[in-house]
Amino acid sequence: MRRTLLLILLAVLIVAPWPVLAQEVFFRVGDTRETGTASSHGNSRAFTYLQGFGENLAWSIGYLNEGRVPSHKRDGVDFQGWTRMNILNRQLPLGVGAGPYVYWDTAMGATNKLIYSNDHGIGAIFSAAATWYTDSRLLIQGTLNYVVTNNSIDTLSATIGLGYQLDKPTRPGPLTGASPASEQILKNELTFFGGRMTTTSGRDEAAVAESLQYRRNLTPHLNWTIGWLNEHNPVSRTGPVTQIYVGRTFLDDRFGLDIGVGPYLGYDGHARRNTTRLNLLASLSGSIRLTEDWLLRGTWHRVTTTYDRDTDVFLLGVGYRF
Repeated sequence: MRRTLLLILLAVLIVAPWPVLAQEVFFRVGDTRETGTASSHGNSRAFTYLQGFGENLAWSIGYLNEGRVPSHKRDGVDFQGWTRMNILNRQLPLGVGAGPYVYWDTAMGATNKLIYSNDHGIGAIFSAAATWYTDSRLLIQGTLNYVVTNNSIDTLSATIGLGYQLDKPTRPGPLTGASPASEQILKNELTFFGGRMTTTSGRDEAAVAESLQYRRNLTPHLNWTIGWLNEHNPVSRTGPVTQIYVGRTFLDDRFGLDIGVGPYLGYDGHARRNTTRLNLLASLSGSIRLTEDWLLRGTWHRVTTTYDRDTDVFLLGVGYRF
């Protein structure tokens, strides 16, 4: 039941608010502390898409990696609604946001990190942000995030980093809407990937991974993919994958960003397990067009399982459009 709820929520978070994609992106680093403790903290990293609508409202989709505290290694995806006040000639918006936080938590033994479980759940995130809009499209942002959960730890994190306006601004400050994405003339893409897989365990074991993917552009913001994913030992899992991605292209279709979700029917042969299970695959993908037909694509998959075999798969591939 929890797995079904996670799948439904991820799909809603990704698809529902995306008639246009975010026109501002941010990458931040900082520190995370478990609330109620004095020394339990880890390094945090965050990546955010932000879309303004109107002068004082915005929404965002983000990824927050809370680092490793003594017995937890947690990250998650959040969707937040924001209200903000623009001061200093609109160059310093101050905002507060809140929304659901879908998390993946590797809970480890206090004395033995090899004993672990991959826990998944839904919490809430409350955020405050201050963003400085420079005279160029470069942005500087600091945030505070408070994450509350029922079955995992509660945390407080502070991050600071840089952002960029993907759409050219016509005046100082935040954009109040995104320009339409360009229609893709070549709607089919075939990509071969190679890369690295790591287990989300106490040991973070790594191995080679490959994937073959066919992608079909359905609308300016919607793509469908079908393909095959192969994860080598120590996971030894392989099988077909299909996903729905939402996103958009920028700078005359030279760059693309999108996120996706879908099922992964993985045959797991590790340690003679010889079992086939339906897993959830949540992904972030970006592309750079080299010529009219050829492109480079990088993709990060999070494989979510019900039997403590979650993995991160980082892939880089060459694709052909037709």
